[in-house]
Amino acid sequence: MNTITEIIGKYTAGEATLEDTNKALKEEGAAFHLDPDRNTIADDERQHFGLLDTGTGSLDKVEIEGMKLKNMDCGDMYALCTFNGKTYKVKGTELVED
Repeated sequence: MNTITEIIGKYTAGEATLEDTNKALKEEGAAFHLDPDRNTIADDERQHFGLLDTGTGSLDKVEIEGMKLKNMDCGDMYALCTFNGKTYKVKGTELVED
């Protein structure tokens, strides 16, 4: 697992604040940061929200229910979702382990 993935994983698991996450991303030379207006996951949301990477250069906060994206379908495109500290591949709406 690479360092940037680990940094995002710690944020989604509640082990790091958004501010600390952005600082760590900058130190690692990431080409993106988390937007406080779009990417904040509150402590009471950690079991229901993750961050979706569809290759656009930014991450999107998404709702997850039963290990499926609730209001999003990625179809056949390559996508990853970091949820509760772990990164999953996305197949349509389903979060799947490698």
